Amino acid sequence: MTTDPEISGSLLREVTRLYARAQRTAADCCGTTPTQCQVITELGRTGPIALGELGRRLCLEKSWIGRAVEGLVTEGLVAKAPNPADS
Repeated sequence: MTTDPEISGSLLREVTRLYARAQRTAADCCGTTPTQCQVITELGRTGPIALGELGRRLCLEKSWIGRAVEGLVTEGLVAKAPNPADS
């Protein structure tokens, strides 16, 4: 059986989209926004990470990540620290 790569890619994207939606629905992220929930989840996987790298991993612009993280800091859910690599 052969498959068309375009159909396979489309199907994979749809499955991934549905899986991500199911995770957001099932996840309890302390009443945060979906973006903040993604940030918390990624930080749980990776530990401390630079904002730019976090944005690349989540495929979000740095400005979105910055606002999401600031909200989480305000709520006391995450802490920010200077990146030693930026010195």
